[in-house]
Amino acid sequence: NSKAGADRRPVLLTPRDVSNREIILDIPSRIRDAATNRVIGHCSLGISVQYAMTRCNTPHVLKMLQHFQAEPYVLFVAEPRSWGRRGPCILVSFKEGYGSLDQLRAWLHALEIAAIWSARPSPSPSEIEDMVLSTRETLRKEFSHFMGCVKEAGWNIEEGAMMMGSPGSVIMSPETKKDI
Repeated sequence: NSKAGADRRPVLLTPRDVSNREIILDIPSRIRDAATNRVIGHCSLGISVQYAMTRCNTPHVLKMLQHFQAEPYVLFVAEPRSWGRRGPCILVSFKEGYGSLDQLRAWLHALEIAAIWSARPSPSPSEIEDMVLSTRETLRKEFSHFMGCVKEAGWNIEEGAMMMGSPGSVIMSPETKKDI
């Protein structure tokens, strides 16, 4: 999340800005609005598809698996009734061969969804799917520019420097499964 500058363009937070705002012992899955510090959603990285099936309806899981076929991760949005909190609950499964920048991309994707969701609470299933797909497209177009801005703000963006921990599970490719 970024804050708006005087010209209303987003201002990227430096590592020092983030460390000054960080809440020690906060729940790491919380997505906060950078301007208000209000929780606007949750995101769990590295969940299994099996777990997603317990939180999302089957048609949603199947659609997301299809939509994210060419991506290093699959993003799911839990059904509000299984979640019971304000804002989205975003679940991310990583595919075999993913890297730390893929984790960052997935987290940014979740941030974008939560930001849009906070502007229009209680979206329908089709609006949720549209949100996921439109934010994925925005991220696809803007990620390299974002990474340049992040580097300029003083962040170390080398592969591995931004690792957010190991996921609980990874989706294996069909080729790997044959070898097991």
